[in-house]
Order: sequence, then C-alpha cells, then structure tokens
Amino acid sequence: MFCKNCGAEINDDARFCPNCGYDKEGGSAPKAKKVEEDNEVKLHVTPTFNLPYKLICSIGRAFL
Repeated sequence: MFCKNCGAEINDDARFCPNCGYDKEGGSAPKAKKVEEDNEVKLHVTPTFNLPYKLICSIGRAFL
C-alpha cells in the first residue's frame, strides 16, 4: 500500500505513514511543530584564579 499524502510505501496494517505521519484512517497529516530558537546565552562562565590548582600544576610541570 502507498501513502496518499507522500507516496511512500507503507504496511497494510499501519495506521500512520512512517515517512510523513499521514493518518490513513482519519485522513489528515500531523500539524507541523513550530521550532523556536533561543540565541541568548543563559550562563556566562568567568574564569577565576585558583591558587591551589595553579600551585599543583606548576609543581607537576617542574617534575616532568
């Protein structure tokens, strides 16, 4: 059997087309979802000076 909406081949016992989502019993395609993009940065990470970390890294580099 072929989908009446997009023409893709579907199983005879399938209710919806796996390609476009057409409902062969109800005869309607699903509504398109609206995609919203959020370009605002939510979190700003600022580096902080971490003295113990710097000391451990410096000592580690001295031994390598």
